[in-house]
Amino acid sequence: MSKLTIVPDWHKDETLYSWAAAFHAIYGNRSARTTGLTLFGASHACKERDAPRDLHHFVQVTGDSLGTIEQLLRQRTRAGQYLLFANPERQSLVHAAIRSGAAVGWRVMLGMAASGLDPLSRLRYCPVCAKEDQQVVDLPRWRWTHQLLGNWICTAHQRPLVEVDLLRYEWELPADQHTTPSSKALSSNDLHALTHISQLSVNIASCDRLDIAEVRQLAFSQLRERGVTGWGHPLSQDRLASWFQASELSRWLARHDGPPSGLADGKWIYRLLRSRSGDHPLKWLLFWSSLEHDTPAEVVARRMVSPSMEPHWDIDGQGAIWATTPNRLPQSFARQLSDGVSIRSLVEGMQGSARSVRTAASENFGCAPRALKDKQRSQLHLEQARAALNTFIGDHPGCTRNDVLQRCKAQTEWLRRRHPDELERLLPPPARTTSRQRVLF
Repeated sequence: MSKLTIVPDWHKDETLYSWAAAFHAIYGNRSARTTGLTLFGASHACKERDAPRDLHHFVQVTGDSLGTIEQLLRQRTRAGQYLLFANPERQSLVHAAIRSGAAVGWRVMLGMAASGLDPLSRLRYCPVCAKEDQQVVDLPRWRWTHQLLGNWICTAHQRPLVEVDLLRYEWELPADQHTTPSSKALSSNDLHALTHISQLSVNIASCDRLDIAEVRQLAFSQLRERGVTGWGHPLSQDRLASWFQASELSRWLARHDGPPSGLADGKWIYRLLRSRSGDHPLKWLLFWSSLEHDTPAEVVARRMVSPSMEPHWDIDGQGAIWATTPNRLPQSFARQLSDGVSIRSLVEGMQGSARSVRTAASENFGCAPRALKDKQRSQLHLEQARAALNTFIGDHPGCTRNDVLQRCKAQTEWLRRRHPDELERLLPPPARTTSRQRVLF
């Protein structure tokens, strides 16, 4: 295997497929098979328009000058977005495949084709960006940010991206003759919603890691704080679907002519939150962009990446840290329970069930509410017993241990059973019954 004599550098944020197509055009290869064999060791590499199988071959012929396999997947292909949202088991398989050096079907391993939401033949580009690339490097390019899931608009020029169906197995670059409009004319509300989800998609895709378990737990907390779900029943499929259908993104998806239009009904949200798998990145982006449409995209991305480090303001106006459990109690509830208020009296004035609050209280305090009350009673009893013994000893400076044990029998017996060390500390020192031994010599 011989290395390339000249390795062109990346142009801005172009994709791996865009670099290979430009290489094919610049070096004048007549056959797509020849370029595929040269760059990826496979004649059919042009069929994989996102991440060809043998990336090890590409890294070797380019002399590592364009990045490692993981860098290529994360920064130059759409596969990196799937890797970010994958569960830990699937991520481990991908990293093992990277280390093995074998040719791997990245789309199959990451489940990119299973959902049908991400057709292999469809790419997107901005005509204005393509003209700018034509002026700078003589060839239009496929931008990585334009190919990301959830990105249907060019945020730099505030115009819809053009979607292209590449039906031929060739190394192709954006061209006017095979373009189709991605959607109808956009209203100002559509533009705002699509800009938000596009920015969120780019911010998330640029991150190194994402814990789906923490993201899901944060979703439960935010849904309750925004009143989408309540304490009576943690999740309702119909209620979640109705909430999403009222969003701008849902209305736009209903008019969209691509596969994502099937997500406009919002019935997938219930399974997304209940499932233990990572699920599809586009679904998570639609969910969070709809839920946090009034929050800057970079702030939402930061909360998703580090939910335990991002502060928020609760209903009492107090700053707190994002919850790490889906059943985090509001601060006012937690305070009342810690003060001894019964759960039954707490839920009488709200839409909820004692069982839901009891479960949340157990996770909030680390123990069952009954055990919490027992602990509070024990602490109160300890303080009363300590105060009684200190008062008696203060009023009778010359009293002995037996005097305290007899006159404060109830308190000392309780301390003997529950806190023997504390009883020993509170009692006077034992009286000396024998005289000191005399010196023999």
